[in-house]
Amino acid sequence: MAVKQIIPEIIVDNIKSMIYYYEHYFDFVLDFTDVENENFTWAQMSNGTCVIMFQEIESTKNEITEINKRITGTDLLMFKFDSTEDVKKLYDRFDTIKDTIYMEFHNTDYGTCEFGVKDPEGRYIIVSG
Repeated sequence: MAVKQIIPEIIVDNIKSMIYYYEHYFDFVLDFTDVENENFTWAQMSNGTCVIMFQEIESTKNEITEINKRITGTDLLMFKFDSTEDVKKLYDRFDTIKDTIYMEFHNTDYGTCEFGVKDPEGRYIIVSG
């Protein structure tokens, strides 16, 4: 049987700050939340065919009682883009928050360009094109 899609679900401390970050810097769109009001604890976002989910730690603990601390298995993400120009444009968006850049924009030995940023909760994101 074939897997249709893999969707990372990242456990977070503050879902609203993560939604803002992914909307503002990576052009993700909020698709769904677990409730209609502003007190949601789970969200799904997408950018084209790429999907990512976020869930706050306290609601995760309620669903999975074996979890007694934050899951740290998704502390590094890589976003791949088609062109160097797209990566450079995205890098320029981080001018206002330079302190989140841990790896400056550079060309690699294997023919791509990359830079690295940290999200609001300290996860590492490599952007490559």
